[in-house]
Amino acid sequence: MDLPDCKLPRLREIADLVTSVRFSRARKAKLTLALRHKGYIPKLLQLFRVCELAENTEGLHLLFDIVRKILYLDKNILFEVMFSDECILDVVGCLEYDPCLAEPRRHRESFTKRAKLPEVIPTRDPELREKINEAFRAQYIRAIIMPNPSDFEEGCLSTLNSFISSRKEEILRELQEDEEFLPETFTRLTNEATDGEQRCELHLEIFEFLDNFYDRYIHVLTAPLPADASEEWHDIDNYQTAEILASVLELLSFCVERHKYHMKRYIINKDLLRRILVLLKSKHKFLALCALRFLRRIIGLKDELYNRYITLGNLFEPVVNAMLDNRNRSNLLNSALLELFEFIRMEGIQLLIAHIVENFSDALESLQYIPTFQGLKTKYEPEKDQPNQKPNSVSSKLPGETFVKGAISLRVDEDQFSEGEEKAAPMPPASSNGSYPPYTAQTTVETAPKRGLFEIFGYPDDEDRETSPKKRARLDS
Repeated sequence: MDLPDCKLPRLREIADLVTSVRFSRARKAKLTLALRHKGYIPKLLQLFRVCELAENTEGLHLLFDIVRKILYLDKNILFEVMFSDECILDVVGCLEYDPCLAEPRRHRESFTKRAKLPEVIPTRDPELREKINEAFRAQYIRAIIMPNPSDFEEGCLSTLNSFISSRKEEILRELQEDEEFLPETFTRLTNEATDGEQRCELHLEIFEFLDNFYDRYIHVLTAPLPADASEEWHDIDNYQTAEILASVLELLSFCVERHKYHMKRYIINKDLLRRILVLLKSKHKFLALCALRFLRRIIGLKDELYNRYITLGNLFEPVVNAMLDNRNRSNLLNSALLELFEFIRMEGIQLLIAHIVENFSDALESLQYIPTFQGLKTKYEPEKDQPNQKPNSVSSKLPGETFVKGAISLRVDEDQFSEGEEKAAPMPPASSNGSYPPYTAQTTVETAPKRGLFEIFGYPDDEDRETSPKKRARLDS
């Protein structure tokens, strides 16, 4: 393909040529080869410097259009030139002069500041620094030119996206193999001499690690947990297993507080809390305490999405069972359980208060001598009759359909409940020895539509191929 001479009077012709190849794969390939092998791009960037010095607005607008459309050819052999040390700053400069804007953007100023990222990340490997440079430049350019999706065909910039993804994977893999990287990173983060911008860049880098961790490795950490609530826990409840699980729960509890978004997404998508609360039945009280502490960390966040997940999944059932099992004992587990209910009462977490009172008040009747449980009822009473304020109503709170349809054996007026809601049956009376049977249920649980629980709550699901976690039934006689 013949290209117009790279001169100012021919800029309009060049812009028309670059635009004309948009819908022809063969012409795109020919134009790519011509631009690469004739050294054309550096000549265009030389014209940019001339136009900028002369304040040639028309020429700058044409160069914006030309450079942007060359980037949209989405070819690695052109990226190699445009992202090189010699060209990158002028490429960014061309993209400042969008004819749709009244004033030029200041991309180069921002780019120059952000380009110090490789100096912030503590690595001495020159090849790794170059990969970090390349990934940063590609991401910066993509952020500038990423189109309105309706304006371009699906899959545009796929080569650029693949280039960025592969570079990031290489960078993370090499940094993970560097034993000094994380200690040096945290040392810089805690050093008062580290300025705000550098601290921000370090945080961004750690965030990249978290993405990688939650995408690839957290399932390894959670693998020792019971697979589901029906697993025969007593068969594996030995001291060695309990120690391992206690360590796992300590790490996961840390993640709940420090990695709020990532951990919330993982817990809800994988129904992780249900698996952890099985451990309340462990004969090793230190492990049961770790499981309860994990729940306490979640509730301590006072996050509405977590609270909906807990109530919709009826996840207080094992907690109430543990409370009943320990009610006549004076131990750390009993104290920790009481503190959990007291926290909910004191903080006025209405969704949880309503859930506990509506579903477990009969079972907890034997504990009414404890002020906390009477206090929960007192907190609940003013709210229950408020119009359109049913904290435990699934249909009034959650978009979309619920993820189970419960068929409870207790006869109730179906019109009283929204799809997916269930009502707890009264607890059976105490036996002659004063003990209560544990909560059980007779519920038919249907397989959910292929939607993750996170999607039901208004978040996109990152694993659409999986079915939603099953909701365990509430109590029934």
